[in-house]
Amino acid sequence: KASQKPPLTWEQNCCDAFLRLVFIVCKGNIHQRPIVNCDQTGVILILSVPYHTYNPHRSKQVKLHGKEEKRAFTSLIITSIESGMLPTLLVWARKTGQYLPALQLRALVENDGHLFSFNRKTHWGFLPTIKIYFEELIKLYGDGIITKHGLQANAKMIVYFNCWTVYKS
Repeated sequence: KASQKPPLTWEQNCCDAFLRLVFIVCKGNIHQRPIVNCDQTGVILILSVPYHTYNPHRSKQVKLHGKEEKRAFTSLIITSIESGMLPTLLVWARKTGQYLPALQLRALVENDGHLFSFNRKTHWGFLPTIKIYFEELIKLYGDGIITKHGLQANAKMIVYFNCWTVYKS
């Protein structure tokens, strides 16, 4: 299946989206710091050299994230005006969570706030994973920004999801 091409009017669409965002910020008196942009990108891991690892030399045990020739996951990424990159949510295509990367490998990045999830059908994010992302990362970030800058408790936050029509859920 061929990838979807951007519409011919993509430049005008981007300009319109920017102007809508400016209008909402100005009209709603929204502070600039709690504005975040979300996107997702697919990542395909291909084990190209079967006898190579990044573990220390002479390690007795080598943890792998999978023995297949190819593994795919999606990284949901958030950028903010205040902090740059926020932690990511990595979505793996598996029927159960037991096929996520090894717990010891995940723990290294989960300690920094990154999340792992799975989708039973595909590695792309879908509504339940977006909800996890929002509740466990975006909302906490917004609450922290409101507290840090002394904004009103009911201050508004803008979450801009970069969506194409191919994202149906």
